[in-house]
Amino acid sequence: MVPTGMRYETAVTLIKVGGFANLGWLVFHLFFWRLFEWRSELRRVSFVNRNVIQILNLCLSFCFLFFGAVSLKHPEALLRPYPDLGHTVLAGIGIFWVMRLAEQPLFFRFSPASNVFCLLFALTSACYLLPWALL
Repeated sequence: MVPTGMRYETAVTLIKVGGFANLGWLVFHLFFWRLFEWRSELRRVSFVNRNVIQILNLCLSFCFLFFGAVSLKHPEALLRPYPDLGHTVLAGIGIFWVMRLAEQPLFFRFSPASNVFCLLFALTSACYLLPWALL
C-alpha cells in the first residue's frame, strides 16, 4: 500500500530536493582539481597520499551520483517503512550528511565559508532524515 497525503508528498519532495543537492555535490567534487589547483598542490605530498586523495574524491563523487539517482528515480521506495531496504538507505544517506556536518568544524574550524557549508550539509541531511522520521 502506498501512503498518500500532505506529509507523504512533502517527504517525496524533500527526497527529490536531496537528490538534486547530491548531484550538486557531485559537480562540486568533480571541480576539485581546478578549484583547489590539485595539479600543482598535490605534487607537494607523497605519491601514495596524492593518489589516495584523488581516489577518495572520485569514489565520493560516485556516492553522490548514486544518492542523487536513487533519490530522483525511487523516492517512494525510500519511504517504505522498516524492514524495507529503502527506509534503511534513506536513514543511511541522512546519517552520511550528519557525519559530514560534524566533521566540518573539526577539520576547517568556524569561518563564514565553513558556516555556509555546515548549513548546506544540515539542509541536505534534513532532506533525508525528516522524511525518515515523519513517516
